[in-house]
Amino acid sequence: TPHLCSLHPTLRAQPDPQAFASILLFNGLTDNRSLVAGVRRLAIGHHLVAKDVQHCVEVEHWRPEHESRFVGRELAELKEEARSRLLDAIERHRPVDRAVPTTIMLSGGCDSRLMAGYLQERQLISTAVTLGRETDFESHAARQVCRALNLAMHRSDSEPDARGFVEAGRRVARDERLTGGFSALGTEAEAVAVGEVAPYFWSGFALDDVLGGYAHRYNRDRASGRRSFDVFADRCNRWGIPRRQLETAFVSPAAAEWVEASYRDLQHDYERAGETIDQRAFLSKLNNRVRHYIGVILHRLSFRSWPLLPAFDRRVVQMMYNVELS
Repeated sequence: TPHLCSLHPTLRAQPDPQAFASILLFNGLTDNRSLVAGVRRLAIGHHLVAKDVQHCVEVEHWRPEHESRFVGRELAELKEEARSRLLDAIERHRPVDRAVPTTIMLSGGCDSRLMAGYLQERQLISTAVTLGRETDFESHAARQVCRALNLAMHRSDSEPDARGFVEAGRRVARDERLTGGFSALGTEAEAVAVGEVAPYFWSGFALDDVLGGYAHRYNRDRASGRRSFDVFADRCNRWGIPRRQLETAFVSPAAAEWVEASYRDLQHDYERAGETIDQRAFLSKLNNRVRHYIGVILHRLSFRSWPLLPAFDRRVVQMMYNVELS
């Protein structure tokens, strides 16, 4: 949390207006900035290596690599390998102590339904946690999944009241400094519901991006089929304030430059994300929208129950990075 920076005795914390502009544009930060000027987040896939107090460097330890062997493969063959990699990932990510209970966050949608099926196949879960009212569509769908998979369903409608939402918003602004935007203010109440069932939970978060091809399509215009950074940026901006509107919202004459710089940073991340247009869409979606929105939700949930995320296993990501949209 950047909040800790304000407690450091040698740092005079000043706001970074460009970082704030990127949050208002994309509901997340760009170029690993933070809202504290001069303070950066660790880059994706990097370690911080310190030889001594004066010499700290970021060293990249992993990123998915280009592999041509996945190009032109038959769909059935790719499906079988993806299934095998996901099942292997589930075994790697399960708790070391097999007696420790785990549950799954189950909405009944494609992501959680798929994950629940794989987990039940390996007999790793006996319960599921569903969030929402009895009459919600998610509750109806989750009940059918639990019935089919013979899972005990724990439903919680622990949504905060109006005051709880306000308090959650203040924590997001104060402690997270909007690092993941200003989304999902009801997460802490959901975390309590999951934590009451098991100390670990499986999640299907981002399976639609990783296995379902949604990240691959994030730079594709639905009407024309055209794929480009402009389409990708427009999609990211759907979670924020329109560009021209934001430029006029700031009093400062530098506002247009902050907005332009945020787009340049986003484009730089996009262009270095891969060799092909498929890879750029895939990894850029994970590095931006998924990292901010899903990452911050998982962070909040982890204080009550620890997330298990086989979809983000490196062997799974490595393969999907190289599978073509078609």
